[in-house]
Amino acid sequence: MNMEFIEAIHELEKEKGISAEILFEAIEAALISAY
Repeated sequence: MNMEFIEAIHELEKEKGISAEILFEAIEAALISAY
């Protein structure tokens, strides 16, 4: 993953109070279902 994407995940974590782990799991699930 590129650093901008990872930084964006951490910004969401701070702003929305959502764990980065949960965000990464949701993104992974979305990518799996897309393919």
